[in-house]
Formats: sequence, C-alpha cells, structure tokens
Amino acid sequence: MKKFLALLMIFGVFFVTACDETQEELVDEVIDPDASVYVAVGDSLTAGVQSDGIIRDFQEVSFPALIANQLGVEDFEQPIVNSPGIGFEPGTTPLMFNGSEIFRNELEVDEFDLLANFFLDRPYDNLGLPGAEVVDVASTSNLLFEVILRGLGTQLEQAVSLDPAIITFWIGGNDVLGAAKSGGDLSKISSAESFEAEYRNILTQLTEQTQASIVTANLPNVTDITLVIFLDRIFRTVPELGIMEPVPVIFDENFSPVDFGDGLFVPLLTEEEDVNHVTLLSLDQYRDGIGIPDESSLTDMGFTMDEASNILSQIEMMGLTPTGMVLANDFTMTLEESDVIQSAVEEFNTIIESAAADFGIPVVDINSALLTLNTEGIDGFNSEFVLADPVNTAYSLDGIHPNNAGYAIIANLFIEALNESFDIGIPMINTEQFRGQYQN
Repeated sequence: MKKFLALLMIFGVFFVTACDETQEELVDEVIDPDASVYVAVGDSLTAGVQSDGIIRDFQEVSFPALIANQLGVEDFEQPIVNSPGIGFEPGTTPLMFNGSEIFRNELEVDEFDLLANFFLDRPYDNLGLPGAEVVDVASTSNLLFEVILRGLGTQLEQAVSLDPAIITFWIGGNDVLGAAKSGGDLSKISSAESFEAEYRNILTQLTEQTQASIVTANLPNVTDITLVIFLDRIFRTVPELGIMEPVPVIFDENFSPVDFGDGLFVPLLTEEEDVNHVTLLSLDQYRDGIGIPDESSLTDMGFTMDEASNILSQIEMMGLTPTGMVLANDFTMTLEESDVIQSAVEEFNTIIESAAADFGIPVVDINSALLTLNTEGIDGFNSEFVLADPVNTAYSLDGIHPNNAGYAIIANLFIEALNESFDIGIPMINTEQFRGQYQN
C-alpha cells in the first residue's frame, strides 16, 4: 500500500504539471471528439462494483460497458483492475463464493500493480466513483477517487471534456445507503437541500457544456435491497410468550425459522425493540452465538427451567452456540428507522424527477424495477441472496450491488430509455447469458 500511495503521489504531480496548461488544453491534445463517445457518470453502481470490490471481470459487465458494447463503441475505457481484484476491506480481495461459503482472501500484491491502464492519456469513459455521493461528482475528495480521476479534474469536468454524444448519469444512492448499512443510523442521510442543489448544478453543467443525449435514473429504496430484506423470512409471532407482533427468531442453515414444537418460535435477542429488519451483516455475529438466547435469557422470557434446558439442547444440536448476548443496533433496523430512510429516498427521487423534467431529461425508474425484482422477478431473476438461490439471484455476494445478471437488467433499462427518448435503436441485451454466475 505504501508503494501504491507513493506512486500515486508521483503521478499526481505528473498530472497536475500537465494540467497547468489548463484542463482543456490537455484534453484537446489527446482526444478527437467523436459522435460515438459514451460517458458514464455515477457511483459504484456505474463503476460495476460487485461483492464488495472491483476487478476486471466485474468491470467488463458494468452496465455502462454493456451499453457501450451494444452501441458498438470500440474504445470504451474503464479504470481496469486486474486479478485478484481489490476489495473495499483494506488489504483484501473482493468477496468470493465456493458453493457454500462466502469469504475473501488477503491481497498479496500492491494495489497499484493491479491497475491496468492508470497511465491512459485521457479521462476514462466510465467515470463511476465507488462511494460517491451527489456532492462528489464535482469534487476530488478522497484517495480512491484519485485512482480514477488521476488529477485530470473532477468527474464532472472530465465527463464534459470528452465531448460525449451520450451520457448516463446515476448518482445519489450513497446519500442514503449508509443509513441502511448501519442498521438505521439516520445521521448518514444527506440533507435534501444539499442534494437538490448539487444535483441541479450537475445537470446544469452537463446540459450547458455538452450536446449529449442524457439519461438519468432514480434511486432504489435501500430498505428493499437484499442486504436488508433477505432475513425478513425469520420474523414470526410468539403467542406463547404473548408476542403478537412478528419478531426475529432463531433460524437454521437454510434461513428458515426453527419451530421448537407446536408452533413455538424463540425470539432472537436484540438491543433494539420493534425491529423491522435484521441485516445480512448480522450473519457472522449469529454464527458466533450473538442474539441466541442462553438458559438464563430463556427463563427470563418465561420458560421453565426444564423448557429452557430442552430448547437449549435443540439449539446446540443445530450447531449454534447460545451466548445470551444481544445483537447490537448496528445489525437491526426498527420500523421507525425504516420509514425515515424510505421517506428520504422518496424525497430524493422527487428531486430527481423534478430536476430532470426541468432539463428535459428522461429518468429510468430503478425504484419500480427493484420492487418488481423483489415481487415478480425480472427475466426469471430474483432478489434472493446467493446462499438461497445461487443460480437465479441478481445480487452479488455483498447483498447491495448487482451481479452480472443484475447489471444486464439495469443496462436494458437504460437502453430502453435511450431508445424511447432519442430514437437510437440500441439492441437489447439477452440477460439469459448471465444466469448461474455462482454455479460451480
């Protein structure tokens, strides 16, 4: 990593020196504007992130790369990361799946050595910045951004400098996603005022400084992503204990609630009351026995010593380790927290719809698409987690980002909007070719 940082500083100096002539002069020297130029502006969903990391295999099926392929763009450049890829947990690879277990390996090489085209003498066409919020489109505020932006200006400035014919612009998820990932930390939601000001500023510059056909998209409800909803299946009422509203209960290796006899479901121990979701991030905790009642907590629930002893034996026979420790509120979301997060998404989407309408820009309805995926499926794909349906899931191993099939579905949504709004005639993608990504 030290080598990576040192080289980044060196080449940062190189690019800053080059940019002294002005950003426009540098770009004019290396770019011949072409009507076939397509540029993607956004965050990790634009960058093609999967499984909490990035690697060439993922980037080649990012939705912008798929669109570029359908457009016939031959020189669509991305900040390619060679194998084994870079995970967002420092010093690791992206998450991997062996058919039954999700894991990640330690990264045994310097991250910089994996950057295949860091020295490209022009901006990348896919400028997606993992972790970016709306405010970051017009800034260069962290190290990961500099690996992609490379001192050539902000994401917005570079997009404009490429003189694109088509722009896809999808940003805003990270302005609320942190609240969902943290189990409902509402302080991680951006203010609506800041969101609107930044969003409108971006659209103003894109429309005034380019002649591009622009398509944007609204935000999915982040309380409906697999990370949040997958374990909702473990919620049950417990009438024997007077619990008439569903609570999260002990579950087996197939994520099914365990019936301890005659419809008795034993609640998990949670720090918060009125829990509405238990996130996937709780799985490691659960497997270590966190949230699983011990004999003392079972008797506190009202079970007799004999009943508690019998339940405890069954829990241990399942291979679980009861600790009597509660799941912290970082891993659960209350109904009130869920409602606030959903309201924030709705407010941001209202801003996106209004701003886009003012600029005459079509909006891809990602929000409705996620609801359809969760309820009916799309092209036979669903929102199940990989441990439940590795063949047909549209989600990657982190439960947040799409997998290959999910990105193909998203690409088709953008292609449909481009075709309908600008009469382009881009061929649709056959999503079937991406089924079964996690099959051995």
